[in-house]
Amino acid sequence: MDNPNNEKVFISDFLFTSFASFSFFSSFYLLLPIIPLYVVKLGGTPSEVGIALGIFPIASILARPFIGVYADTRGRKLFMIVGAFIFLISAIFYSMTATLLVLFILRLLHGIGMASFTTSSSAYIADIIPQRRRGEAMSYFASANNLALVIGTYIALSLAGSDNGFSLVFYIAAILSGICILLVMPVRDTPLVKSGNQRFLDKTLYRRDVVFPSLVIGVGALTYAAIIAFLPIHAQSIGIGNPGGFFTSYGLAVIGSRVVASKLIDKYPRPKVIIFSAIPMLVAVTMLAFTQSLLQLIFVAILYGIGLAFLLPAAQAFLVDRVKKEERAKALGVFFSFLELGIGGGAIVLGVVAEYFGYQSAFIVASILGAFGIGFFHYGLRRNW
Repeated sequence: MDNPNNEKVFISDFLFTSFASFSFFSSFYLLLPIIPLYVVKLGGTPSEVGIALGIFPIASILARPFIGVYADTRGRKLFMIVGAFIFLISAIFYSMTATLLVLFILRLLHGIGMASFTTSSSAYIADIIPQRRRGEAMSYFASANNLALVIGTYIALSLAGSDNGFSLVFYIAAILSGICILLVMPVRDTPLVKSGNQRFLDKTLYRRDVVFPSLVIGVGALTYAAIIAFLPIHAQSIGIGNPGGFFTSYGLAVIGSRVVASKLIDKYPRPKVIIFSAIPMLVAVTMLAFTQSLLQLIFVAILYGIGLAFLLPAAQAFLVDRVKKEERAKALGVFFSFLELGIGGGAIVLGVVAEYFGYQSAFIVASILGAFGIGFFHYGLRRNW
């Protein structure tokens, strides 16, 4: 289905998959900002908040390479449906959780659902869109996810403080996961791969052209880990209260910037886009450590959102350009594994930093590590990695 003679982006399969992704990520972003608050409600410490946020992507990391192999050989559509179904089941059981141990187990299951849907859906989009417009298509596709962030986080943080607010959020998340399954059903699957190495432990998983961009995005994800794990609690601790304004502003900034990003990612060299987009993100996370008002928080959100709008689709397109079609799902599985290793490992490590040195220190440490990642990326480019 990767037909160079067909330059259309907004074909029916792309639209159905994008709407399905919107529904899937609406479910995800409903839960993302309230999980730290839910851990605190269950009696958790900052370190346990980090664990709850961190084990989700770690489970995804462990699952992605396997899912990538099978999505390449058994079809993308199946694993989109599996991922959404796992999200549905997880959301229902969250509402019944009364202990941190059960919550941690559910976070592991939930992470596998994320791995299944995102690995297969990203590979599917790469399959159906010609290379010349791939960066543009991935940018539009990611915009659906960012719109979900705006709506999902706003609804979640608005409901969380009400009576039975947590349970209500969990049930809405389950319904959205079910809608995602219905939207995937009409999608035509891409042809199964009949060539290439179909083993899990093959060279795709440690080849430099796959690992290099994946490692860089993983280090950059440390900044995102700091935000999702500790911003809701930090905002309350400094008297800002509901941090919904941050997530709304951030999501709108990403969506607005994607209009420009969708064109520039294909126009300019992808590595340059990656480097220049990382700079505002690092500045924003550093500023977050010193933010004392809602207005400052919104400015930081906009700055961070602008950078991320360019960074993630540029990095994905950079990776996809470097691998063969039959390796796309496996390569993207590695890419998202590193992304989630940065989020998961970052949340756990920064949770320890936050517990002993405060949330401000966690934001600063995340920014410093992100700067090292960009330096490493520039070094690798000079050595033709």
